[in-house]
Amino acid sequence: MTTTVEIKTEEIYPADYKIHNIGDNVAIRLPTKTEYYTVYNRNKVQPFVKQDTTNWLLSAGSSYNAGDISNWLEPETNVLYSLAAELDSDRNIEFRIYNPSSDQLGGIKSTPDAIMTPDTTPLGKPNMTLQAWGTTYVPSFKLTNPTEYTPVYVIIRCYGFKYRLEKINLLEEGRKRLGDRAGRMSQEAVEHAGIPAKYDTVDFTYIK
Repeated sequence: MTTTVEIKTEEIYPADYKIHNIGDNVAIRLPTKTEYYTVYNRNKVQPFVKQDTTNWLLSAGSSYNAGDISNWLEPETNVLYSLAAELDSDRNIEFRIYNPSSDQLGGIKSTPDAIMTPDTTPLGKPNMTLQAWGTTYVPSFKLTNPTEYTPVYVIIRCYGFKYRLEKINLLEEGRKRLGDRAGRMSQEAVEHAGIPAKYDTVDFTYIK
């Protein structure tokens, strides 16, 4: 039997959701380094709904590894996805989000345990932002049913933006800013001088 669920069409973003504009600078913070980029293209990710009527309808106490976001989108080099996420189910299913490449629950702006449920981020009131960077730092998903009953339906709805970024050559920018002084300074100091004065940070490091 197929359950029909009404999906709202409006887009409401989490309170801390950041929309980047073309020309904005973005610092991508990774576990071993921070890289600086400029947004040169932005595209809307239209709302999409995912539902697995077989594997997501978990029996009480069971879990299922649901793959990663590449099953839904097409991660690319130097591409950043930022998506609001909403859940709906007749049971309070736990949708755990983690990033294996960060050895953590990272790349996700959420509570440290990175678990969302229909109660914490329901349809129409998203409180979770999923972020994916390139082809490596992409969220993976694991569903768990902590309730005593098997759900009839489990739905996730996402929407947001896709950004193409261009890496900033910090050495070149530092030389421009420092002029003749750059020749008397270390490469590290010159690169530091090339860091943009203003930028937004997207964090893919370990969340403690």
